Parts: sequence; structure tokens; C-alpha cells
Amino acid sequence: MPRRVAGVLAALVALGFVSAANAEAARGPGHARYDLALRWHSSHDVLDGVEHVGFENTHPGKLRSVWLRLWANGVASCAHPRITLKVLSGGRAAGWAADCTALKLRLGHDLATGRRAAIRLRFSVRVPGGNGSFGHLSGGPALLGNAIPILAVTDAAGTHLEPYSTLGEAAYSLTSSWHVRLDVRRGLSAATTGVQTGSSALSSTTRRLKFQAPRARDFELAIGHFHKQATTVHGVRIRFSDMLSGGAASTRLRGDVLAAARSDVLGYEQRFGTYGAPDLDIVQTPSLDGEGMEYPELVFVEMTPSSADSGSWLHTRALLAHEIAHQWFYGIVGNNQWREPWLDESFATLASGFPAHHCTSGDPLAGYPSSVRLTSNMGFFDAHPSGWYYSGLYGGGACALRDLRAGFGTQPFNDFLRAWVAAHRYGVATTAALVAAIRAAAPSGFDVDGWLRDSRIDVR
Repeated sequence: MPRRVAGVLAALVALGFVSAANAEAARGPGHARYDLALRWHSSHDVLDGVEHVGFENTHPGKLRSVWLRLWANGVASCAHPRITLKVLSGGRAAGWAADCTALKLRLGHDLATGRRAAIRLRFSVRVPGGNGSFGHLSGGPALLGNAIPILAVTDAAGTHLEPYSTLGEAAYSLTSSWHVRLDVRRGLSAATTGVQTGSSALSSTTRRLKFQAPRARDFELAIGHFHKQATTVHGVRIRFSDMLSGGAASTRLRGDVLAAARSDVLGYEQRFGTYGAPDLDIVQTPSLDGEGMEYPELVFVEMTPSSADSGSWLHTRALLAHEIAHQWFYGIVGNNQWREPWLDESFATLASGFPAHHCTSGDPLAGYPSSVRLTSNMGFFDAHPSGWYYSGLYGGGACALRDLRAGFGTQPFNDFLRAWVAAHRYGVATTAALVAAIRAAAPSGFDVDGWLRDSRIDVR
């Protein structure tokens, strides 16, 4: 770590503003390990399996219940769920919430602070048709974003059971260890969070793939008849998985994607610190509503062979840079994406420069009603025009951070961001912690309160 960055970090830690370890102690259930035995039924788009979840009570006082988030039901209803689940051991189902995207489990016994317990589940997920990050479009891979049941987070504000968001993301999870085996029909492969550690034949028609991710907020996957090509930068293997047809355009696109991703990872490591995982998977989708989607160590990006053309490539290139930036801002530095979406989207936009947005100096949200706050939650953005979210939160947030950079000076600001990532690596960031860190690092004469007011940042 450069000396000037270490100095910023040491100062912030000394002031008590950025101790990720202390913050994590108030969140839980913590130190979770997920062991999954999955099977993909390609004939009817169903993922099922058994999940063993071990965890620690990281809270003071006894833990009587835990909650699971079942995000697959966000695109369905309680009457017609996309995911069904049975508790096999360790507890019993004790009630639904958040339109059946949350299930309460009463543990088999009260769990004392510092003690571990485990639950074992059997679940089945019906993947819908369509081009979303959870769906299977004809001619494309099956995208299984947020398909796996995951522990809900309880922190000082209580247990987080925020609703599904139709516009953005709602996930909030802690870094955990993942060990997964996936059975698929021969000829199919998967792109996932983590690294593939094994492959073996179970029969003439089925193969078993094994994966591990020692530090990831969740485990995501895509399954298809993939063509795979890879490159390496600083020990990170970047792998592009696609279902493009052959031909010169596809070949050119593969090379362009890998070169761009390599450049992005190299640049972000220099600016924000090491990526920290051995693999990064990029999955080509034939359609994703003109967008991409980020997950820890895995991104989905819409591309066709024409994406290699000069005009289309500019959009694809910028989109790819944005999703890879999320590896630092959400994958490494986590946050509650429903309550404080700006903490990952605005930072990823600033890092990547996408989407392009005109900035009015000192007024990042110029032209938007006063009700639009940079710190608005997804409930607000889901209820208003999508432009308020995309241009306001992404672009306006990036403009606010550019104003902060202007006030700090470019190098001190870059040092601050690098120290921020180092302090919160694999932890959870909040607006309150960020503002406290800004106050601690701000140069003499910089009006922090004025910047907060102009940026419409409310500190709760």
C-alpha cells in the first residue's frame, strides 16, 4: 500500500470511522458457510438441490430465529412461487414476509453468542423465460441471479426484510464461504462466482462440476453451451463465456471483451486495491434489456456479434467497465442495496465513467425535484420515473463524487477512495460511515456540510 494511502487509512481507523471489523461484529448471522448440492434440469428449466448453511451467532444475546431471503419469488407471487423450500433439519418454518421473498426459521434451540448452528434445506427453483438476470431466453444461457436461498442480515437497525425491487437491486448479504457441486447434462458448462475446482462424469449423460468461493456475498451462476476464452492479469483469470455463433465478428468480439476487461481490472486495482479473487467471469447474454448485471466475481452483459462494431462497441465497452467496477463497489465494499443504492451505483459510475452524464458543478441533481435525494431508497425510485433512478442516482451520484474530488484534489481523493476500500474490504459500508470518513479526511477549508447539502445526501 502506498505510504500516503496507508496514512489516510491509519488516520481514519484511529478516529474510529472506518473499522470494518468492529462494524461487522454488529451484523449477523455471521461467518456463514454454504454447502450446496445442485442439479440443473435443462429440459424444464429447474434448479433444485440441498443446501447446508452453517453460521455463528455474532450478536449479543441468544439467537432464536433466522430469516432466509428467497429472491426468486420477487418475480412471482405467494400463490405461484418460483422457489419452493422444505426445512430438513436445524429448525422449522415459522412464517413468510416481504411477499414471500423472506422465510423465518425457528432454530431447533436458542443459540448463545459465539456459538454455531446449521440448517439444512431442500429447494427447487423454476426459472422463468425471459431476458432478465433471472431467466432463460431461447438461444441464450440460463441466468440464475439470486436463485440460491441466503441468510438475511440483522444489524443495529433490525432484521432486513426489504421488498424486491423491480428497477434496481435489493440484496444485502455478508461475505461467506461457498462450496458448491452442480450436476448438469453433458455438453453444458457453468460460469459462476468463485473458481471451478473439479469436473467428473457421473454417467453417460451427466457431469458433476465443483466450485468454491471462500469470500463472496452470494453465489450466482449461468448455465449454457458456452464457448470459453480467458486471459490473465495480475494473477486474476478473466474468463468470457458466450453462446455466439462462429465467424469473424464473434472472434473479434471475444478478443475485444477480454482486452477491455483486462484493462478494467488492471486500472481498478491501481486505483482501489487488489481484486482479491482468482477468477472473474463475464457472461454474454443475447438480451438483457440493453443492460448488464453485476454479482460477486461474475457479471452478465448483453452482447451480440454486432457489439464489436464501432458504434455498438462504445456502449458495450462502457457497460462492461461499469459492471466490473461493481466488483469493488458491492462485491468488495458491500452495502444494503435497497436502503442505500447510491453507495454502489454512484461509485461504480464514477469509477467507470458510465453512463455518461452532464454535471452541473455544485448541483449534482440539477433539474430534478427536491424530493429526489441521492440517499433515497429503492422504494422511492421504484415508485417514480426510471430516469430519476438511472440519471439521478447513477449520474447525479457520480457528479456529487466528482465535486468531492474537486474539493479534495485529485490525488488526495484517490488516496481516500483506496483507503475506504481497504478499510471496508469484505465488510459493509453505510452513508453515515462514509460521511464520517469524509469529515476525517477532508482538507482544511473544504465545506463538508455544504457538499452534503448540495449533493442532497441525508445522514440518518
